[in-house]
Amino acid sequence: MSSPPQRRTSSRLAKSATLATAAAKPATKAPVRAVKRRKVETVSVEGPETSVEAAMVEEITLTTSKGRKGKGVAVKKTTKTVKTVKKVAISEKDKDEEGASAEGSCCSSHDEEDDGEDEKATAKLSKKRATKEPKAKKKAAPKKKGGPLTELKTDDMWARANQAKKFIGAHISAAGGIWNAIENSVDIGGTAMALFVRNQRKWTSPPTSEADIAQFAASAALSKHDPRVHVLPHGSYLINLANPDAEKNAQALEAFIDELSRCEALGISLYNFHPGSTLKEPRDEAIGRIIAAINKAHAATKFVTIVLENMAGQGNIIGSAFEDLREIIDGVTDKTRIGVCIDTCHTFAAGYDIRTKAAYEATMLEFENVVGFKYLRGIHLNDSKAGLGEHKDRHENIGKGEIGWEGFRLLMNDPRMDNIPMVLETPPGDSPDNGHSVYRMEIAQLYELVGKEEGFVPS
Repeated sequence: MSSPPQRRTSSRLAKSATLATAAAKPATKAPVRAVKRRKVETVSVEGPETSVEAAMVEEITLTTSKGRKGKGVAVKKTTKTVKTVKKVAISEKDKDEEGASAEGSCCSSHDEEDDGEDEKATAKLSKKRATKEPKAKKKAAPKKKGGPLTELKTDDMWARANQAKKFIGAHISAAGGIWNAIENSVDIGGTAMALFVRNQRKWTSPPTSEADIAQFAASAALSKHDPRVHVLPHGSYLINLANPDAEKNAQALEAFIDELSRCEALGISLYNFHPGSTLKEPRDEAIGRIIAAINKAHAATKFVTIVLENMAGQGNIIGSAFEDLREIIDGVTDKTRIGVCIDTCHTFAAGYDIRTKAAYEATMLEFENVVGFKYLRGIHLNDSKAGLGEHKDRHENIGKGEIGWEGFRLLMNDPRMDNIPMVLETPPGDSPDNGHSVYRMEIAQLYELVGKEEGFVPS
């Protein structure tokens, strides 16, 4: 009996039939291979004195088995997304004259001190930061039309400052031209200011041009700011003069001298910086390296005064105790060119109370006995999010933190603080003008405190 003729089927039907037959058969152990693919998307988001680098890693697993012709056939696909977060202490935000994006003040979003252990990560992260914009809405610096201004109205702000004998301003942006720091300071009514004299996230920067130096002097003359008195630049956060590594210490010293030289070219007489971190090495040796670096820097420059900022004491940071500052000053050869800046947030976080008249006077008496007011060259005005003695550097807006209005009222009525730069480094918040409206309000509130009695709260 002959077999029935075979019916021809379409390739689609044939394929379906083959798959159905295969499905009906008992499963056999076929060689299985798992292939993992990783898709990495890195996003850097700036926060107050820290930067968060979030890597979104998408792991795609393809499990394959061999088909009839030995080709890999994907039978299962698994996708897994992993988020890794790396927190790197940096200082604050770009504010340099070379036009980098400047978003807020130097320490205006200051979350924590850099104890020096993340120097490599900081440098590496700065290269990656431009890879992708964060989702958060970026604050733009106030826009200017054309070049430098030819007229600045400053009579009222100077009358207010001279009457109180207090020069108050903020750490302000110099993006687009270093003279912009002066114009921005006038915009907030600031008679004092801080700025970065170069890109604080890079070890090297192009020299300040003669044209920029001349324009800075011209703008200062228009605004009536005296660079020798009213300007207190902030040093780069990369610099750690206490670094025990000889090569890194030399690199820090070179950058340090470069910034001092830029100050002198601009006619600026003061330069504030963070003393540094021990990096877990002996403290006395670390302080010895800072002293040696300052003496070398003095020898390499002419007149600028190096100003030590007191610190909150987080991690291995040097300078939270008044004794640290005293020890550095004792070792400096030219004591006419060394000074101290008191940061109110750092002072409070380090354990020195200034919230009441009794506490304030006790702290200032200790400062006088250990360091001496003859070395006081500036004040950083910041309230504190952290409590007394918590050793956390968390800046808060004036009157809204743990210090409160009374501490600042005492400061504003203290004649020992007269005629020195007093600089706000408070958070700019959500202000659309790079913090200018916040600083303008805080400056006005601080002046309201002058001559007022205990318990007064400004409007």
